[in-house]
Amino acid sequence: MDLAAFYRRSNACCNEHRFDDLAEFVADEVDVDGGIKTRAEYAGALQDVVDSFPDQRWEIQHLLVDADWIAAHFFNSGTHAATGRPVRTQEFAFYRIAGGRIAEVWGTADDLLVEQQLR
Repeated sequence: MDLAAFYRRSNACCNEHRFDDLAEFVADEVDVDGGIKTRAEYAGALQDVVDSFPDQRWEIQHLLVDADWIAAHFFNSGTHAATGRPVRTQEFAFYRIAGGRIAEVWGTADDLLVEQQLR
């Protein structure tokens, strides 16, 4: 499997806010930052972001693949629904692929920068 192409398709699905279609990309249960979540919970967390930033985009800047791991660096952007303010920040994430789908995710985003831009 071409994991870079796989991940770019997954990212496109997220950028189109098609979280109900994540079964192609995300395992039934996924370890997120050390805790098990169902795919529905994982999708729900992404939907929460889009609820706050309806035009949210995750723009891949760097993508590295090592065996069954993917490392991604993003610029995230969106307009805050409540204030109308545009926000742009960075995110770094690692994904482990098992059985052809994302089984583990470790990530961090610059939430402090988001907060600062909303003031």
